[in-house]
Amino acid sequence: MTRQALTLAICAVLLVMAAAFWRAAADLEYPSAVFPKVVIVAFAAVLLATALRAWAGRRTGGKAALGNRRGYAGLGATIAYGFLIPVLGMYTASFVFVVTFLLLQDDTPSRPSAWLRAIASALLVTGAVYLVFDRALKVMTPTGILF
Repeated sequence: MTRQALTLAICAVLLVMAAAFWRAAADLEYPSAVFPKVVIVAFAAVLLATALRAWAGRRTGGKAALGNRRGYAGLGATIAYGFLIPVLGMYTASFVFVVTFLLLQDDTPSRPSAWLRAIASALLVTGAVYLVFDRALKVMTPTGILF
């Protein structure tokens, strides 16, 4: 099985899982349904873009999006993020995830500028998540050992 075929198969399985999660989120009431649906839509959009890129790469002989170390590392960081939310809390886990993900995707992660960009981006993303879900939507987010 080629990398492109593997990527397409993984995307198909994960899209089916996203559809199942969407169905489960349909039973939730507002505002509790907002966060899961936003995450599911974003996840499905990334999967569709990845599948499209793999399909195009298959036609042109290029690399598949998930057929490299960065893709797998990003997937691993995303899975770890899901497990860390109940332990660290939503905001701390989000900060750690964004820093880790951006450094994994960077060409030169050891440079101080890469760390500065990752930390600044993580602060902005975590602040936006806080403002949207805690302040604007008044949604209770998971708390952990920190906050």
